[in-house]
Amino acid sequence: MEHCIIVSRTLILSTSKTLSSTKGDSIGIWGVFVQNAAYAVVLPIYLIIHLSMSKTVSPNPSGLSVSLPLLQAIPMALAIGYVLPAVLMSLPAPSIISFQRKQMYVAIWQMFPVWVSLVHEGLTRMLRTLSYRETSKQPSDLPHSRSMGALRILYIGLLIIAGIGQIATATMMATSTFFPDLFSTNFQGIFKASKVFLPATFSPAIKMPSIGSGAHMLLQYDEAIGSLAMMIWSTVLFVNVNKKTRAPQKIVHQIAQAVTVFILTGPLGYATACIWARDEVVWADQMEPITGEESPDVKKTSWK
Repeated sequence: MEHCIIVSRTLILSTSKTLSSTKGDSIGIWGVFVQNAAYAVVLPIYLIIHLSMSKTVSPNPSGLSVSLPLLQAIPMALAIGYVLPAVLMSLPAPSIISFQRKQMYVAIWQMFPVWVSLVHEGLTRMLRTLSYRETSKQPSDLPHSRSMGALRILYIGLLIIAGIGQIATATMMATSTFFPDLFSTNFQGIFKASKVFLPATFSPAIKMPSIGSGAHMLLQYDEAIGSLAMMIWSTVLFVNVNKKTRAPQKIVHQIAQAVTVFILTGPLGYATACIWARDEVVWADQMEPITGEESPDVKKTSWK
C-alpha cells in the first residue's frame, strides 16, 4: 500500500524539480541528496532555497516558460530512470531472479535520480535536434498555446498518478475496516488511517519491537514532514500570485477546492494542483493586458 504513495510521490517530486529548476542537472543533484540524507531533511532545504532565489517564485510569466522538448522528455525520463529500475527491483527472488541479481537491481535503483537526470537531458537534446524549430530559440518564443497545453497535460497526468496512490490506499483501509475477514489475523487492524498516515510518538524510553518497525516509523515521519513542506511551498507560490482575491466567498470556495483535492489526491496532489493554479493565474494575467480580454488559449483557473 505504501509503495503506491512512494511511487506517486517520487514521480511528482521529480517533475516538480524539473519545472522549478533553471538547469536540468539540479534534478540529479538534489535527488542524490534526498537518497543519501532524508526526504524530510533535504526537501525543506530545497524548497526554502527555491522560494528565496528562484525566478519561478515571481509572478513574471517569463519565469514560468518551459521549453516543449523539456516537457515532452519528462514522462519517458521517469519511465526509464525510475519506473524501470523499480520494476526490476521488485521482481521476486529466487523464483524469477536470483538474490544476487536482486541486490544489483536495488543498488541500481538507489541511483534513480541520476538516471532520471541523464535520460531527461539526453531526450531533451534529441527532441530539440529533431524539432523543426531552431535550437537557439528561447522558451519564451514558443506559442503560449502549445507550451500551456503541454503543461496542462503534464499536470493532469501527475494528478492521476497521485489519485491512484491515494485511492488505492483508501480502498485498502476501507476494505480492512469493513471486511476484516479478507485479511489474515496478522494483518487485521494494521491498515487503519491512524497507523498508515500518522506516525506513532517516539521517545528514547520506547523500544521498537523490530528493525522493520523502527524503519516504518522513520519513513512515516519522513513522509509527513516532507509532504507538509511541499504543501506549504506550493501554497506560498499560489498565494503569491493570487493576492488580488479578497472576497470571502472566493476564499471559502478556494479552501473547499483545496480540501477536496487533498482528500482525493493526497498532499502532493494538492501541491500539484496549487502549482497548476498558480500557472493559470499568471498566464491569464499576462494575456489580459495584451488583448484587453481573456485569451481563448488561457482559461482562468477556478481557484482564482
